Amino acid sequence: MALSFSFSCRFSREPSLNQKILLGEQLFYSPILGDDEDISCASCHKAEWAFGDNVPTSQGAKGYSTIRNSPGLFNLTRRAPYLSEGGVNTLEEVIIAPLHDTLEMASNIGRVVRRMWQDTTWLRRWFENWDSLPSPATITRSLASYLRTLKSESSRADRYYRGNNQALNVAEIRGALVFASEKSGCTKCHFGPDLTDNLFHNVGVNVSGKDQGRYRLTFKNEDKGKFKTPTLRNLRFTAPYMHDGSLTTLESVLDHYMHEGHPFSENDEIQKPIYLTKSQKSDLISFLMAMSDSDFVEHYVRREKELLTWSSIKNRN
Repeated sequence: MALSFSFSCRFSREPSLNQKILLGEQLFYSPILGDDEDISCASCHKAEWAFGDNVPTSQGAKGYSTIRNSPGLFNLTRRAPYLSEGGVNTLEEVIIAPLHDTLEMASNIGRVVRRMWQDTTWLRRWFENWDSLPSPATITRSLASYLRTLKSESSRADRYYRGNNQALNVAEIRGALVFASEKSGCTKCHFGPDLTDNLFHNVGVNVSGKDQGRYRLTFKNEDKGKFKTPTLRNLRFTAPYMHDGSLTTLESVLDHYMHEGHPFSENDEIQKPIYLTKSQKSDLISFLMAMSDSDFVEHYVRREKELLTWSSIKNRN
């Protein structure tokens, strides 16, 4: 044990960025992070769903259901603070949160480190890259390096705004005008490159009352039911919507905002419902779908298939 400790504390050679990214990618798909080594980050964040999931809440460790919808993972460097209540400010901290959550991975970073110390394959990878034994710092830094590479900026709408006038059809262009209009009010919270203000709002989605959102962090009554504004990129792949996955389609999301009131929420910020015609609603949905990046998804689906053939990675949950 003394020898192991001396190795863990030795000076760690800083690997190249590419080395850290590849190591983080391997960790992302490895069940070694889970409590019973049967669940990985990729169990709830799948490439085919823009690194989200296609169910309201995912299945975590020991068959438990998570309490929140798994968000898509992309453009994360622009989306701090993280988690629906904004509880962490760095991607390294983001990794620790699900790892320790009893409904998600139900593990802990110390247990993961010990497993890696006893696994010759992981030890070899670590010495090849970090020139040290695995540690909480190098594990989280490797994973965070990989997450920072997940960039989605090639939707048809992106191409249109870069000057390709043929990238959007007439209905989608009309929808962009609806989106930007005062009548819809979308841009009050959804703006910038990822169409999010990265702030916290209560929009009346808190039916069960079990998840109080930002209140879990601040214990301020005014924060009850507030959740972080989600990005509107890749909506084609990230249904169902809202923090709890309670709204299955974009039609139902717009219906929610067009509703006269949400009596289950005391602090609902939607004082007045929006009013859109049937054609405006259809055009708006068309535009929002055009913000989806098929190239991003297709690239990582191919990459995921390659990774899951590695003999060193067990089958995903």
